[in-house]
Parts: sequence; C-alpha cells; structure tokens
Amino acid sequence: MPWLSVQEIQTHQTRYISSDDLDRLMAPFYGKNMIAIIFTGAVQKTLMAEYSAIKQVQVKWESRQQLSVKITEKAPWMAFWSDGKSVIISEDGDILSDESDVIVDEISSLHLVKGVPVFSVEERHIDPSAFQRIKNVIQLTERYFEPGSIQLDFESEENWTLRHHETRELLLGNLEHLETKLDAYTAFQRQVSGKKASQITYVDLRIPGKLVVNYGKK
Repeated sequence: MPWLSVQEIQTHQTRYISSDDLDRLMAPFYGKNMIAIIFTGAVQKTLMAEYSAIKQVQVKWESRQQLSVKITEKAPWMAFWSDGKSVIISEDGDILSDESDVIVDEISSLHLVKGVPVFSVEERHIDPSAFQRIKNVIQLTERYFEPGSIQLDFESEENWTLRHHETRELLLGNLEHLETKLDAYTAFQRQVSGKKASQITYVDLRIPGKLVVNYGKK
C-alpha cells in the first residue's frame, strides 16, 4: 500500500539529542509501512536503544504519509565537574549531556558535585558504585535542609566540603559519621538566627565532638 508508506516524519525539538542525530535515526523508516511501524514500536525501540536520556517516545499517525515523533527526556538531577569537563546526569545515573552549551532551565535546582576523580564516564553512563555513593550522601543531606541545590566539593577523601545556600560552607572532612555531623550542625542552627546567622561563612565539622564556626571572611 504505497499510500501508507512514510514520506514525512515530524520530530519535536529535544534538549539533549541533536536534530541531525534524529534525522539519521529516522532515515531508515522513510518508505516503510506506516501501520507496521506504529504497531511494532520500531521507532520507540530504535530511539530508546540509542539514547539513555530518553524517558518516553510517542509516535502518532498525523496523516496518510506523515508520522509525528515526540520524545520525553529524563529530568536533569545533578551536574558534576571533573578534569575540566562538566556532565549533566539523571537521578538514575544516566548521562544526559556532556556538552558545555546545553542550557538547563532549572539550573538552581540541580545538585552540583565538583572534582570527584572516581566518576569515570564510560559509554554515557556513570560508574554505578561511584554514583550511588554520591547519591546516598545527597539524599542524606536533603533530610536536613530545605529543598534546593546541594553542592559537594571533593579535594581528597579526607577533605569534602558541602555548600549550603549560596555562601555558607560546611567543612566535612571525610564522609564517615556524616549523619552525626549534620545532627550537630542542625542543633547549632536552632540556636543561631537573624543577623548573626547571616554572617556565618563556614562551619567546621571535621573535629569529632566539636563544631567550629567562622563569622566574616574565611
């Protein structure tokens, strides 16, 4: 049935997949039977196999010879910088983009991780154990603070820094007993407020059983 063969495929703009790549992947479907493509899910299978950034693909029959392909991409959850490279990652650990020109609308809501050398980017997927470790830290930290971006800076295994709000830093040392350290910080937060709280630049949680607060310049 030539009148049911695909002559046009309309794809909607995506954030992480280039239009050139989409055109390349859609090219084999031109001239193929419209009904067979829709009922076999061939377009969905092709795109999902190629890109981990895709959450869902919807294919609609727009006219006798036109298909419409709408791609829903995974939401960005974290960005990390290491070795001069920035990568945007979904909550399940898939790399959405390693291109510096990609713009994320809600950048302020992303968690940020800097300088973690064990994050090796392989086949557009973060090393699972390294990612899970950082994810556990972030999820624990989220229990103590209001919703928003959490930034973790790595200098060494004995020197981690957590940034709370825009200016305040929590010097964590290593990540052992992190819950105890955050409990101590939360207790301190209840005792300080107003102008005095706004003057805090960092809180040092590296010394067991102690909390050192710096007011003013670091």
